[in-house]
Amino acid sequence: MNRTKRVLTYLQSLKEDDFTKSIFVPLMQSMGYSDVQFHGGSYETGKDFIAATQTPFGDYSISVGQVKKYEGKKTTKSRQQFDESIYQLRACRSKLVAYKDGNKHIPKEIFFVTPFVINTRIFSEQIELISEGPIPIRVIDGALIYELLLKFLPKKIDDILGLSYKIHTFDEKELTNFELYDALNIEHEVDYNLFYSDLSFFVGSVDSNILIASRITVENSGIISSEDNLENANEIISEFSKLVGFNVTKVTFDKIKDSYFRKKKIFLSKKNENIINEIKSNKEIIEKTKITLKSLIENRTSIIDEHVDSTNLPDKLVNKTTKNEAFKATREIESDALN
Repeated sequence: MNRTKRVLTYLQSLKEDDFTKSIFVPLMQSMGYSDVQFHGGSYETGKDFIAATQTPFGDYSISVGQVKKYEGKKTTKSRQQFDESIYQLRACRSKLVAYKDGNKHIPKEIFFVTPFVINTRIFSEQIELISEGPIPIRVIDGALIYELLLKFLPKKIDDILGLSYKIHTFDEKELTNFELYDALNIEHEVDYNLFYSDLSFFVGSVDSNILIASRITVENSGIISSEDNLENANEIISEFSKLVGFNVTKVTFDKIKDSYFRKKKIFLSKKNENIINEIKSNKEIIEKTKITLKSLIENRTSIIDEHVDSTNLPDKLVNKTTKNEAFKATREIESDALN
């Protein structure tokens, strides 16, 4: 496993909160954001982190973002996960963010972060959701995170790989005798697979051990999700079948193709489209309700804090009339919001 794959695999194995706190927050700090706060948990209201930079005039520029383990697959579940996140982040554009300077700010940057590498072709269908509105949502995927770590926080990559990996890996160029190559007028980059040699014994070699110890397993490949994948599958199946001398699939490729287009027709049908739209509409209602409820909880807490001074006093000594007034005020706010 090469270094990039090893690092990405580690990042993808972390829980969202752990990834945010141990990887992304330090990365943002190393990139020049002076104050980066983890904001995850039950009441994060669509923001997993808040980052701030201060201008020479003392003003603060606020950025917010959400971290999701979004794999960018072309599946219904993946699309739903992405739509939910984008809906929440788009709501962040109009929601003021309270900061420690005592002011509330409109975010200047909004990030959608995932440790997985997103396929641009799959992702292109959802670009419109991101680019709409006055503040575009910037997507930071695993590939970009790796490059940013290399540039701004290389020590984090060293920590992930560990000392053992560094000891057991080396640069092949360090083992090349360039002086000898120059003396013999041989190019530095030589593909030794182009040379025939009868000295490469098979019996007892590493190759033979691998072959003898290998096991052949059959796995279901799952649903082919696009016509491009369908054509690629046809080429791979055809070439592999020629190589081994028998058909490697349980059914013919024509049946696979017929099955794909039959399922595609059902998916694109008006009936299924109505079902998808209904699900999407219900999800939007649910998300709006969740955001409203979270806001109501925050408002209730804020109003109670303002009206009830219970500092250093037992609960039974708190002025009950004041507390009742606070609860009554919050109920009026809830009623106005829900109506």
